[in-house]
Amino acid sequence: MFVIQDLRLNTAAPLALITQDDILAEIRAMKARYDSLECVETSLVDEMMQKYSLRLASIFAPISHIFSHTYHRPLDTRLTEVYKNSKMNDSPPFSFTSGVCELEQQTTMKTMELQKLANSLETDVRDFFLKDSQLKRFDAFIEKWC
Repeated sequence: MFVIQDLRLNTAAPLALITQDDILAEIRAMKARYDSLECVETSLVDEMMQKYSLRLASIFAPISHIFSHTYHRPLDTRLTEVYKNSKMNDSPPFSFTSGVCELEQQTTMKTMELQKLANSLETDVRDFFLKDSQLKRFDAFIEKWC
């Protein structure tokens, strides 16, 4: 259960909320305590961030020159040549293998075949429901079995 007394400082005077002014004063005091705690928390976080960022900077400063020289240079110089001589990402070193290209063609053909079958099935179902005699049979079937 929420009790306002639990939110008060231990050194605060006993809580007596008798009038509306007492309640408003207590709410203002709670807001002031909240704001001060937020400020303290923000300053602590800022202080910790500054402390640790300075510490990390001092740790990595001696070795930062190692990374600055090799960062823009590839690990293998042949890789630069491969990218430089390649016209696009689908030219020989980066293109798909013949097996993958063949699989893609087979998949495309199978997809077209399945699309044709789905279209013919849709046409058959549509034609079935357009005929009155078929609808009468369908209704009779539903009445008998459902």
